[in-house]
Amino acid sequence: MSEHTRKRARLDSEELDGNVELAAWRQMAGEEIASVVEHKRDDEFWYEDGNIILVAGDTGFCVFKGILSDHSPVFRDMFSLPQPPNLAPSSAAERCPVVSLTDSPNELRYLLRACIPKNVEHRYLPPEPTYDEIASLIRLGHKYQIQKLVDSSIAYLRRYYPNDFDAWDKLGQHKRPPKFRSLNAIGVVNLARLTGCMDLLPAALLAICFFKKDFAFSSVPSGAPGGQTEKLSMDDIQLCFYARVELASVGVEMGLRICHPVVANTCAQPRTCKAALIDLISTQHEDGHALYALNAFRSYSACYQSARATTCRACYAMLEERDTSERRAMWKKLPELLGMVVNGWAPEDNAGAAAPQAAI
Repeated sequence: MSEHTRKRARLDSEELDGNVELAAWRQMAGEEIASVVEHKRDDEFWYEDGNIILVAGDTGFCVFKGILSDHSPVFRDMFSLPQPPNLAPSSAAERCPVVSLTDSPNELRYLLRACIPKNVEHRYLPPEPTYDEIASLIRLGHKYQIQKLVDSSIAYLRRYYPNDFDAWDKLGQHKRPPKFRSLNAIGVVNLARLTGCMDLLPAALLAICFFKKDFAFSSVPSGAPGGQTEKLSMDDIQLCFYARVELASVGVEMGLRICHPVVANTCAQPRTCKAALIDLISTQHEDGHALYALNAFRSYSACYQSARATTCRACYAMLEERDTSERRAMWKKLPELLGMVVNGWAPEDNAGAAAPQAAI
């Protein structure tokens, strides 16, 4: 074999080994390496003394291997494998390895803010995150196995999509995080499915069932370039269609039970209150559509508030108590109404913030 042939064979072998290593790196990281790395420097995360450059889209982030490795076993394994060299280093910082990720620049920036916080008061989350922030942190935290980041983000969602009726009822009229839109409940459903935190599903699906627009054709584009557009899966669309009919039916039944013409045990004027309650329930048909369209888990006071002037204090208090007890009892049945089983749903101690596992 000539010297040229031996050299060519050795180069081919080295190239093959390199391709095998690169393929293994791709498989482990779940990412793709750009053949040519061209990027602009991120304004927020570019440290001249950094030792790794992460490229997302057209943006480079010069950060620190050790910090990211401490947070994420996926990053740790990724950085332990041979990296493609930076083809055109223009500064000392850019002589370090370059890793190209498939995440968007905004998603990666949210992740780096959590892993390398510049505001130490908010370790993982800002006080009131946007949906895009929460979704990015959960998705990338799940992808890179940063469990504390996922847990803190899920804990925030559980404040607004709880498994406890009293916690949900106390949220008031807008039962969603302050910087979320109503349609972001679609994304909460998808995040619950992704992470297996199914206790988030009933409250999020309930919100979707009462959308004024058709949820089957609803999609929510990310507020940031490169973010994920959220839409319901076909299974969840079907689930919501069936649940809407069931919720309307039980809502009518609840309204009629609340207005049932039986006076309170301590009624001060039984004959008068009995007549008033009979009149109350006999007039519900006059606005049957409103009764049918009610959210079965919000107060029915609009159905019986006229009785304040015609019943005694004890009987009106009875109507309010029926209202609350009916809704609390139906809350326990919410997963069943939605066609699912959620273990640990509606805890008796009203703790609200538990983290049950669920089966669908």
